[in-house]
Amino acid sequence: MNTFFRIWAVLWCCGLAACVYKPSGSPSPHPVTLSWAAEGDAAGTKPITYNVYAVQGAGPIPTEPSKACGAATVATGRPLNSEPIAATTYSTSVAQGLWTFAVEAVSSDGCRSALSSPVTVTVPIQGDASTNVRVDP
Repeated sequence: MNTFFRIWAVLWCCGLAACVYKPSGSPSPHPVTLSWAAEGDAAGTKPITYNVYAVQGAGPIPTEPSKACGAATVATGRPLNSEPIAATTYSTSVAQGLWTFAVEAVSSDGCRSALSSPVTVTVPIQGDASTNVRVDP
């Protein structure tokens, strides 16, 4: 086990992870709020949830051919959210710079859609105001 992991594990267990030293000059996270139009199944009866993906830079967000459910391609890697979300907004914090975001719908039976059209934005260096991003199909 490497030293950094051991230190992080000890701090995490002690509830002190938020107090980890951050060198001066490192970029502060900036709040970003994403929003999108609600999806629905053809009958409008099944709940739809969402996963939010992001990559730093101009993208693309990595995808692979779907192995099930008919979508041509699905995102690879981990979404920003830890579990699919029911809301049509998602707030997070990212470092300053260029970011690409996209959203996928997840049906109640676990089938994932292809990604929405990606949206690329520049997150400012400083400021308290959140960056609002609209993601469309």
